[in-house]
Amino acid sequence: MTSETVDGMSLAKIDTTIGALRRESYRWAPARRVYIPKKNGKRRPLGVPTVTA
Repeated sequence: MTSETVDGMSLAKIDTTIGALRRESYRWAPARRVYIPKKNGKRRPLGVPTVTA
């Protein structure tokens, strides 16, 4: 067993985040806005969650 999850996030970081959520002190990061092209030439907005290190 390694200290990282499948997505490369460390178990310590996950434990820290869980603790902050329980204490209600977690600060959410804004989603990153990405635009995906559509077939009609327009773009569809997509919010991608971000994880700060």
